[in-house]
Amino acid sequence: MILVGTAPKVLENLSETTVVSPKQVTLKCVLELGEPVAEVKWFKGPKEIKKSQKYVMGVEDGVSSLVLEETEHQDAGVYRCLAINPVGQCQTEATLAVHSELNSSSS
Repeated sequence: MILVGTAPKVLENLSETTVVSPKQVTLKCVLELGEPVAEVKWFKGPKEIKKSQKYVMGVEDGVSSLVLEETEHQDAGVYRCLAINPVGQCQTEATLAVHSELNSSSS
């Protein structure tokens, strides 16, 4: 069986990001979604992230984004965006660092 189409590709990787809790943060990467259009999934470490009040995911014009509402210390870690279709897959990952406001205020 020959698969016809194109595999997804990462055009712009996720970048290392630092946020001060409890601010919102958006992680973004630019993907070519291929043909048939790839399914996009987000992971924190090995665990897939599901859409919830805390996590909002979207893909618009090839830009895949993950918004974390009200960040906290346990949100720090390695995040990965995976795009997969029957022809192939691609992924990009980056680290999110979360600091508390107490550490950032110097008097």
